[in-house]
Amino acid sequence: MMIIKGARTVHPMMVPDILDNIRELLGVEIYPIGSTACPYRDSKDVDILVDSNKITEKYGFKNPRDAIVHICRTNDLETVQRGVSVHVKYPYGVGFIQVDVMVTEYASEIQFFHVHRIPRWSPYKGRHRHILLNHLARKKSLKWSPYRGLVDRKSDRLITRDPDEVAQLLIGENAYDDNITSADAILSALPDSDSILKELLSDPAWNN
Repeated sequence: MMIIKGARTVHPMMVPDILDNIRELLGVEIYPIGSTACPYRDSKDVDILVDSNKITEKYGFKNPRDAIVHICRTNDLETVQRGVSVHVKYPYGVGFIQVDVMVTEYASEIQFFHVHRIPRWSPYKGRHRHILLNHLARKKSLKWSPYRGLVDRKSDRLITRDPDEVAQLLIGENAYDDNITSADAILSALPDSDSILKELLSDPAWNN
């Protein structure tokens, strides 16, 4: 989502330099996600995860997003905070880009679920992957959280966020992480993919 009006397009060749600059700015490890993790075409912004606990440990702010805003403003960078994300107006070349810093726990572990290996011909997007994972989880009295992992629906207890284990629990014992890298991969691994797709067609979120 574009929050910073007038931000320039991010070309793939720009991404490594931008990531180095943001890593230096924040002083903690960053985890590129979405198209930023696989920059083979132009994108509207740069998306990264940072670990909330690492930010709190380093800067002492009770709210780690407040720490991100403070760091940016100290460096004369404009920010807009929405939910778990801080959107940064970051100067680059002639103009500026939008950098979305998503602050969450377990950033290094959940990065996998926010890097989508989507075939270029695919009709699906990253959100379809998460909708499909949650649909499969519901069938097993579980629920899917993109920021926590596979969770028990009644107790809210974490079951696992290990990609191989998630694949095995939702698809079958022979499944592994490659089978859940995109909606296409998940559907290809399901023996009953046609019936699953029919069920999903009644879900407004799937069709948007």
